[in-house]
Amino acid sequence: MPQEMTRRISIPVDELIIQNLNGREVWEIPHSANSRYLSHGYFRYIGKFPPQLARAFIQSYGDPNELLIDPMCGGGTSLIEAKMANIRAFGSDVNPIALLVSRVATTVIPADKLDRTIEDLASTLTVYVGGQGTLGGRRLSLKSPKPPNLFGNDIYFDALTLHQLTLIKALIDQGPWEIGVRDFLTVAFVSILRQVSRANVKKMNTEIDETKRAKPAIPTFLAKVRRMADINRGLPFSTTPEIVVQEHDARALPHADNSAGLVILHPPYMTNTAFSESVQLPLAWLGWKHKDIWHRELRCRGSFLHEPDGLRKYLVGWHQVLREAHRLLKPGARCCIVIGDGQIDYVRIPMSSITKEFATDIGFVVERELIHRLNNNTGMTLSHKMRGQNVLIVAKR
Repeated sequence: MPQEMTRRISIPVDELIIQNLNGREVWEIPHSANSRYLSHGYFRYIGKFPPQLARAFIQSYGDPNELLIDPMCGGGTSLIEAKMANIRAFGSDVNPIALLVSRVATTVIPADKLDRTIEDLASTLTVYVGGQGTLGGRRLSLKSPKPPNLFGNDIYFDALTLHQLTLIKALIDQGPWEIGVRDFLTVAFVSILRQVSRANVKKMNTEIDETKRAKPAIPTFLAKVRRMADINRGLPFSTTPEIVVQEHDARALPHADNSAGLVILHPPYMTNTAFSESVQLPLAWLGWKHKDIWHRELRCRGSFLHEPDGLRKYLVGWHQVLREAHRLLKPGARCCIVIGDGQIDYVRIPMSSITKEFATDIGFVVERELIHRLNNNTGMTLSHKMRGQNVLIVAKR
């Protein structure tokens, strides 16, 4: 039996186990690891990029004097880790929920300001009767607030929950908050929607769970926003470095050639559910049809399982993303890629091998290849069919 070597590298929050198995480097985040520490825990972004991987990449290849770019930033994992490492970072995405969460998760709000806000909200929600009240000194009239157009997603909420969520959203929108505080409250709001709805809480896509007992909306929201405020109070972030989050297509970013010191790429799986479907309820409450965002994701980053000529579109788009990363990087700088293989009609599509070929053709040199072994805490699929992701470290010549 081949000798198995195990070592650990130090990560301030959790440990990343590194093994050499049959000559192949394997990384695994222990079951006991916490992947929702600090502001990583603001929003449960299904399919989240494990922060321990982002931190390992930044510790190995990041430079405080250089820009880090994450072209598909999702829930802001790489950006939060860059902030903690005092590295300037830029993140982009095409999903409004991803952009909102990433901005909030990388921003510290003065604790006293947030405490006053939550106190105002809590007192208003607690004594709200008949729709009249004040909030932050402003007189509000919220009698029988009318639910917004949820594009058919109201089926996921009972009448009382729908009414209470409408009230919370109206208070957030009408209160005299600064934009950073309003965004903070909005993230708290959208983060509870699955819990208080009839929607399942584990699957990527949004569908009704007939066995589920939904949580009450108002206490769940207040508990969530208070937990977030406690996290915000202890965030080890300084006002610098700057973290910029903007809506952009990953194939065309607004930076000059040779401007980045590190690019981190964690694209969606070729045959996975589009992220817009996992945040279908938050999108609806913010005024978006998830299908509209779904079409953006198909063009820029999403699943092509049921799209005509989908495999070609995915591969061509992925090549364009890699080419853009190469353009952005300074000579000698690295691109860290985490990607899973796909499957179409029970045929495995070896995305790691394809990515290596693409990267080499574009002008990268493959420096390191390894496996991120998945477990129940770090992204193993419900079917248990996928047990690992491929990690490639490539350098620009």
